[in-house]
Amino acid sequence: MKGVYGLNITDCGSSEKVKIHEISVSQCEDEDICPLFRGNTTFLTIRFEVPSEVKNVTAAVHGTLGDRDKFISFPYKHRNACKEELGLKCPLIPGEIHNYKTPVEILKMYPKVKAVVKWELKEKRKKNLICILIPACVVDM
Repeated sequence: MKGVYGLNITDCGSSEKVKIHEISVSQCEDEDICPLFRGNTTFLTIRFEVPSEVKNVTAAVHGTLGDRDKFISFPYKHRNACKEELGLKCPLIPGEIHNYKTPVEILKMYPKVKAVVKWELKEKRKKNLICILIPACVVDM
């Protein structure tokens, strides 16, 4: 996906019917590993279309620590993605481009490690609309 989005993003099970137009991570333009600066907020933006009406969207966030392969749940407070401050107004209407923009607070207490962030947007039946893997590294400014 690097050529399409400018990031080294891997799909991890997005619905074949969802059309992703753009994915961006603030402060991560053309980086192989996205820097996540401790004590700052990073923004993830996904522009996409759905093939049919979606009444509810839930965000699930997981990450690896270091070079481990096991994903652990990330304490993320914006799980309900259908909030206008995140850009989505549910139900999502087919044929429209929806703009999901969410803040991710990188706390100062987070260890400086490499990680892979797994970001999922799920519909009511817990099926993935979008699932992406973003290589990242928690760093100081």
